[in-house]
Amino acid sequence: MFQNPDLLKLEGKNVILEKLNSQASYSDLYEMAISDSCGGEKLLQFMNFGPFESIYEFRDWLRIQEENNTRKTYTIYWKERKKYVGMYSILNIDCTCGRAELGSIWIGTIAQRTKVNSECAFLCLSMLFDNFRYRRIEWKCDNENINSKISAQKLGFTFEGIFRKHMIVKNKNRDTAWFSIIEDEWPNVKMNLEQKLASNI
Repeated sequence: MFQNPDLLKLEGKNVILEKLNSQASYSDLYEMAISDSCGGEKLLQFMNFGPFESIYEFRDWLRIQEENNTRKTYTIYWKERKKYVGMYSILNIDCTCGRAELGSIWIGTIAQRTKVNSECAFLCLSMLFDNFRYRRIEWKCDNENINSKISAQKLGFTFEGIFRKHMIVKNKNRDTAWFSIIEDEWPNVKMNLEQKLASNI
């Protein structure tokens, strides 16, 4: 039996992942999720939530996520901008088999193509593999979400295939692309991520 991962905070050089506190983060996150300058509806087009009509609807949605005990939801605080810029979740946690998924990930466009996503993934993967000795971590996304598929492979996840007609999201069929990292691969993946984060690129 594996332990349920439940660290309140994960901190790196660039970001702090904090367990979701809707009161502390909703204003910044709403700006990321809604503002045209930060991507607007396009940012959430592949998510099973949003768009949001108002900041109040968004805050209510955040509160529901905060109370969800089946997943660990973190807000991303970007130190450089001193703002919350997105969310990262650990879900589908299987303490019997030592398996979990990184998902429900969204990051405002101001923090995209930076080290934010790489460091968030590194912090979560390190926690799951190194602290809790998990055996398998998954990444799943809409097969049409090209950016997410590229991101998964850049982070070191291995493509496993397509689950056809896996879900209906926003009244549309979703074929889901599956990726994973297993414990045997983690040392090399970890080394590559550490080198990437240490570089100036």
